[in-house]
Amino acid sequence: MKIFALLLGFNLLVHAVLLEERFEEERELEVKIIEKVFRDLLSKEEVFIYVIGSRKEEFIKSVEEFSDHLKPVKDCKKGEILFIAGLYRKEIPPDCRGMLIFGSRREYIYRFPNSIGSFYWRKGRPNLTIIRERLKKWKMKLPKEYDQFIESLDESKRRRSR
Repeated sequence: MKIFALLLGFNLLVHAVLLEERFEEERELEVKIIEKVFRDLLSKEEVFIYVIGSRKEEFIKSVEEFSDHLKPVKDCKKGEILFIAGLYRKEIPPDCRGMLIFGSRREYIYRFPNSIGSFYWRKGRPNLTIIRERLKKWKMKLPKEYDQFIESLDESKRRRSR
């Protein structure tokens, strides 16, 4: 019985370590994808981001750990893009209204008119959506490699209702 308990404990420990490694890989992948998208959207080497949302602290920590090109700022007036990390049910802070917005949930595309896109996880896979009309509104162009991720707002709404 002691051997069984020991093996069970060891098995649980191995699974916990593997889950932690997967979580770290997902955090790094999330930051690297967002870093590339933001740099391409703004055509800049360094991008100053203002972060809000329930995952704000966790996301900023990940950015500091995994990115050389994203620079979190404490004042949205110093930011070039507002990133909503995690759950956010409030209105955009008054000082940040008019900023380019990118979210970690697809729903933010519909909720905030300045939201150009979203990066989120679904069924364990990363998903990127960028809205064509908002690219035009902000006078932004992206390389061809993004074509598969760009959709019209109408297409996006239809996909959402499925």
